[in-house]
Amino acid sequence: MDLSSVTSINAGFNDGDGDDYNIQQITASYGGKIDLSGVETITAPSGLWDHIDFILSEDAVIDLKSLNMLTSARGYTLFDVTNGGTLYMPSLEDARQVVFDLDAGATVSVDDPDDGKDPPPATYSSTGLWASAYHSHTRYWPLFKASGAGTKLDLSSVTSINAGFNDGDGDDYNIQQITASYGGKIDLSGVETITAPVRMEDRLDFMVEGGLLVLGNLNTEGSSKVTVTGIASDLEMVHLEPGDVVIAGELLVKGNLNPGGHTDITVTGIESNPETATLDVEGDIILNNPNTLILSEATLKVGGDLQFSFTDEEEEFKAADSIVHFDGSGCQLLEVGGLDVDVYVEYLPNDNFGFGQLIVGQEAEPTIVRLRDSVDNGNGFECHTEKEVLYLFGLGESDPNGLFIHPGSTLMLDGVNLYALRNGVWVHINSLFPEGEDEITYDGGGSIQKGCPNVKLAGDVDGSGQGGHPR
Repeated sequence: MDLSSVTSINAGFNDGDGDDYNIQQITASYGGKIDLSGVETITAPSGLWDHIDFILSEDAVIDLKSLNMLTSARGYTLFDVTNGGTLYMPSLEDARQVVFDLDAGATVSVDDPDDGKDPPPATYSSTGLWASAYHSHTRYWPLFKASGAGTKLDLSSVTSINAGFNDGDGDDYNIQQITASYGGKIDLSGVETITAPVRMEDRLDFMVEGGLLVLGNLNTEGSSKVTVTGIASDLEMVHLEPGDVVIAGELLVKGNLNPGGHTDITVTGIESNPETATLDVEGDIILNNPNTLILSEATLKVGGDLQFSFTDEEEEFKAADSIVHFDGSGCQLLEVGGLDVDVYVEYLPNDNFGFGQLIVGQEAEPTIVRLRDSVDNGNGFECHTEKEVLYLFGLGESDPNGLFIHPGSTLMLDGVNLYALRNGVWVHINSLFPEGEDEITYDGGGSIQKGCPNVKLAGDVDGSGQGGHPR
């Protein structure tokens, strides 16, 4: 169907009735193609429950290569793409009240391989997708969804996500969702700013359930929730059995994780396998109350510094059965916050801001990790009599070791006490240095040093060792 001369689609009707649902549809299936290559703007209906749908399936194509703006007062535009359907939008700059629902090998992308040009920067807004006057009602609003192997939603040109609505009603719960599952991938690698709902009972959720979600930054203002899990083929499983297929879940943040509002982050692996759920942050992680980070048999990768000011070991930060892997370069800073009970961990009432296992560096890609105690986490810090410390509890029977340092990488103690499980036995790492020695080799082939090396950090103008790490 060739409608290439059409420059706009206006479905912006208002039926004046919130009880009726009017849905207009444009459908391509079974290899069919609709040429709307001249369309620059699409206007969705005005009513919240009305929408215009673009439906693609069975290797069909809709050409929207000139589409610049998707707009609406309250209704929305839905792109429902499945079974190999393909849609490219290389000219998109402004998307308002737009829902993407992809599965079964579908592709929607701002990057047209036949165009050869970089897409322009784009903005996304969902501030109209909420409902009130449904007292004590929870309503979910799926914004982006990619499910199934080979399914990809590429919105890498989007620089901002604005979900900062205020429904003015504390009894209603409006939750907007971005979900990658069962091998699906969502690319939001260009996102620099995220604005979540204003009210605490409303949220913007980022969910990875055996898929991959890529964000430029995770610096949410407002209320949000992040969950990352792996998915097994037997969803009712109690234990993994031979033949069960596990799809790992990963959230990759290309920049920094530094939420400005209330963000709860939960990363959960499957049955003692931390590699099945990963939060990978290539920049800095800076976490303060009221944010939380709870890892359960999972992996946290840190490319920059890890800083936190938490004081609640039970509710705000937990990683005692998980891997924390510093895989950046230069000098990376690691805040410690634990209570010092020497090797008598049986006296600890909680996880004590400890990790299951700390990994320093990568094969042939060394780094330096420096421990520091610059914040009072409630367990005594450097301005008090006792410094706070770090405990590494190991990974249970699968790996009874809490510390691994790759060849060429270095862990700097810098006066902070470090306790680690080593072959099932608790060791005070600081006591391993022979008299007169400032450096030792540790498991993995890397080194541990007592003091801070002569490394000038980015932004360190006075040589104090503060100010960041080289990129």
